[in-house]
Amino acid sequence: MGRQSANTKLVPNTKTVRRVRVQGGNVKWRALRLDIGNYSWGSEAVTRKTRLLDVVYNASNNELVRTQTLVKSAIVQVDATPFKQWYLQHYGVEIGRKKKSAAKKEGEEAAAAEKKSNHVRRCHRPSVLIRRCESGVRHQISKPINGDSKESLYFGSLEDIAIWAILPT
Repeated sequence: MGRQSANTKLVPNTKTVRRVRVQGGNVKWRALRLDIGNYSWGSEAVTRKTRLLDVVYNASNNELVRTQTLVKSAIVQVDATPFKQWYLQHYGVEIGRKKKSAAKKEGEEAAAAEKKSNHVRRCHRPSVLIRRCESGVRHQISKPINGDSKESLYFGSLEDIAIWAILPT
């Protein structure tokens, strides 16, 4: 009994959502094609709407990876930009950048310190002391995936928590 599954597909620049009448005359919305989603960075307790790039792995069936089907247990690649922006705003530290020479770094730090108000500097000072960014996350953000120039992250869900899946390269 019940309805046929939605088989939501990952399709760039497309959003198709259908209205479904359910018991009691109520309405649910069924996603058929998507390219964005809400993803959570569990250790930082932050959720951002971000663009989906690819379905990377699905433990239940490889056919779902080939057809780019979005299901609950799929590991997907998402755009890291919203999370990088939040991290920069919250901690005042840019992640995912390649290390530069010491002379350039000192000049950039001086310029960045001049731009910030005293209030922002006071807010960032304690959070920089307690900030923590997992090495796997830093590694994923800093390297381009599949020759892509954009930074990206892998998200998956096991039970009810979002995890960072570190895939071998």
